[in-house]
Amino acid sequence: MKSPAAYWSATYAADRRKRRHRCGCGCNTIVQPGTPVVIARVADRKTCVVIADHADRQCDGYTAVERLEAGGMAHLAACGWAAAKAWLDTAPINRPKVAP
Repeated sequence: MKSPAAYWSATYAADRRKRRHRCGCGCNTIVQPGTPVVIARVADRKTCVVIADHADRQCDGYTAVERLEAGGMAHLAACGWAAAKAWLDTAPINRPKVAP
């Protein structure tokens, strides 16, 4: 069986939420309904959101989408998906930084 996607694109809807997400790129903007976003499930019932226009913003050498993908893959690996575990073992974003 193929593992689910680590992240996906969607149009943000806050129909059933008490609180709205904030953009995960670092700008901390409150995401409004109808905004195109990239979403990743990072824990059992927790999701992180990045506004689609902010997806290419850099932080610590990685884009916001790369960081979302790493969080999504960590969640999938915790759920037992072998492909996600293999990705985590080889992804450069998960390697410890070496001090100069």
